[in-house]
Amino acid sequence: MFKFYYKVILQLLFFIITISSIHAKNLEKFHKGSDVSDYFSGILSLSDNEYVNSYNFLKRLDGLEESHYIFSKAYIYSLINLNKFNEGYKYSKKLEKKNLDSYESDLIIGIYYLKNKQNKLAKKYFNKLYERGRKNPLQNLISQSLLNWVDVENLDINSAKEKFNFLDTNFKNIKYIQNAFLNCYYNNSETQSTFENLISNKSIDFSRYNFFYAKYLNSVSKKDYAIKVIDRTLNNYPRNLLLRQLKLDFSSKKKNNFKDNFDCRNISHNLAEIFYIVSNALSNQSIPSISNFYLNIARYLNPNFTSYDILYAENFHLTNNLEKTKNIYLKIKSKGNIYNWYAAKQISSIL
Repeated sequence: MFKFYYKVILQLLFFIITISSIHAKNLEKFHKGSDVSDYFSGILSLSDNEYVNSYNFLKRLDGLEESHYIFSKAYIYSLINLNKFNEGYKYSKKLEKKNLDSYESDLIIGIYYLKNKQNKLAKKYFNKLYERGRKNPLQNLISQSLLNWVDVENLDINSAKEKFNFLDTNFKNIKYIQNAFLNCYYNNSETQSTFENLISNKSIDFSRYNFFYAKYLNSVSKKDYAIKVIDRTLNNYPRNLLLRQLKLDFSSKKKNNFKDNFDCRNISHNLAEIFYIVSNALSNQSIPSISNFYLNIARYLNPNFTSYDILYAENFHLTNNLEKTKNIYLKIKSKGNIYNWYAAKQISSIL
């Protein structure tokens, strides 16, 4: 019952904030009652994580962004949460031509260029993000991380480290993770010790990053030690799905037959994990709609990483969207034996 009231309060808050942002002169765009109905139905559907509905309602109001700033943000959220990245990119470029660009539109354009290996263009939009005022702490983290990573291919490791050291000290744990990935990207002599320092940190659980460490070790022909890292971690964290599946993958007769794709020399993969961290933090604060926005960026940058799909399912479960949750787990079942077992267990618990 508490969850029901909490959900209603969030919807009302979303509604009130939206109402207060509409000036009287902007109401001229709403030519008829059905436009008003479509707009608020779209906004409430978005807050309810019903992205197909929010997209269908908001799509009918083409041009509203010219008089109502909130509309364009809501529409971008709907597009990205439906994995409509090409459409999100085109819409964001349309906003730019009208001088209506926002943090979200610049982000999507930059990510689109990064994914398509047009890093110079990506950097242009990441610079715009970084220079924007009135960003919240997570947006600051994202804009700074994007700008740092898009530059690494033009920097030596010392210059890159100096650049990464300017990351906000409020995100010191993320700084540790990025430092490990940065050393891995350059494959320098400190990579192994950097990962060891990260996973041995006693103040926070970094056990997840044993997966990335093991993948690195395997990539530099240290498979035997990678297996030792996996076994050592599973002794302490036997429920770690990433490592359990990786252990099976290592035992496969097919060479490099990994169910989870990650390469620290791929900038998109490194940034996908940063977006996952942000998404997971928002999910833990029960903000699934914004969590899914950043999570779908992670899934776009690295589409073959099951951990991201599991969080996606958990976010829909959080909002009691059991049908969507089940459908995601059904897809996860094909990702490997460990994921098949886990997904089947989750499906049975919601039936």
